[in-house]
Amino acid sequence: MCLDRLDILLYFPLFNDQRIDTLNLSLASPASSGIAARLRGDFGVYGVIDQQIYRPLGGDAESGIAVFSRISASPSDRNLVDFYVDGGIVFSGMIAGRPNDKFGASVIYAKISDRARAQPDTHQNGRTPKRNRAEQLIS
Repeated sequence: MCLDRLDILLYFPLFNDQRIDTLNLSLASPASSGIAARLRGDFGVYGVIDQQIYRPLGGDAESGIAVFSRISASPSDRNLVDFYVDGGIVFSGMIAGRPNDKFGASVIYAKISDRARAQPDTHQNGRTPKRNRAEQLIS
């Protein structure tokens, strides 16, 4: 297997914070100034692997079995998802006479950044809403 792509993303201009105001309060809070804090730049790194591991005799470049994976990371102070990885397998053209059929399966993991998870779900009354069991299990 070989690494198909490894890139670094750089973003230099200022941009608005999606959660915090200029007073360092949640933008959803009634006490918020309503003016988003400004952040300077962002970056991330990601890699992609895509490899055919089996090709049937007489099959074209698209037929057979292939595996793939992607991974990325970015700063948690300005990104909702700061770590992501997925991977999977694809079966293509495995049935004689049906070269365009594909079947696959994949798994995905996305980590919500610590800053985003720490941000309260503040509503108009200033209280954090009670979460149900499924939300508690995930968070």
